[in-house]
Amino acid sequence: MDLVKEMFSSKSVIYKDSIVLYSPQDAVHVVKYCQTICKQIFGLDVFKLVGDEIQPFLELSTDYSCDEPIKAYEKAIMHISELSDRNIYLEVVYDGY
Repeated sequence: MDLVKEMFSSKSVIYKDSIVLYSPQDAVHVVKYCQTICKQIFGLDVFKLVGDEIQPFLELSTDYSCDEPIKAYEKAIMHISELSDRNIYLEVVYDGY
């Protein structure tokens, strides 16, 4: 398990043993931790839990793979804060995920 998953394992929802999802509040902490340990953020995938399944929200998902790392962290935190009042979960895609 990588450092990020290990650090936040108690705050994540793991879907089918492969997709690690976080509440918006926890996703902000994940992004900040990635910045602290210099793991580049490539994007945020947004999902809604529907029973035992997940429904992707492609229109809310974002790609930061072409951004400078510092801009990616800032944009990710801003985007997550805009989603904080929604009943959604986020997959934080980072270097080594």
